[in-house]
Amino acid sequence: TGRYTGDKPCQGRKEKRRRRKPRSRGRFSTTKQPLPAFFLFMAQHRPELQKSNPHWTAAETATKLGKRWHEQPEREKEMYKQQAARLRGQKQARRA
Repeated sequence: TGRYTGDKPCQGRKEKRRRRKPRSRGRFSTTKQPLPAFFLFMAQHRPELQKSNPHWTAAETATKLGKRWHEQPEREKEMYKQQAARLRGQKQARRA
C-alpha cells in the first residue's frame, strides 16, 4: 500500500521550494562589435524597402537587400567599407 489509501489525504512531508539565486548581471563585460559594411548598407536601405513592400517578411527583405548589395558597384560599396573601418578604428582607440 502506498501513502494514499483513498479516503485520507496524503500525509507526506511538505517539500520546501527552493528559491533560485538571482543571476548577477555583470559577470561578463562584453561590448558590441562595430557593424560591418553590409549591415551599415542594410540600416540605410531597409526602411525604404519596407515602406515600399510592407507585406514582405524580414527574411525576404534581407534577401532583397543582399541582392542589392551584390549589384552595387564597388565604388559605392567603398563608402560603407570606409565607414565600417572608421567605426572599427574608434572601437580600437577606446579599447587602448
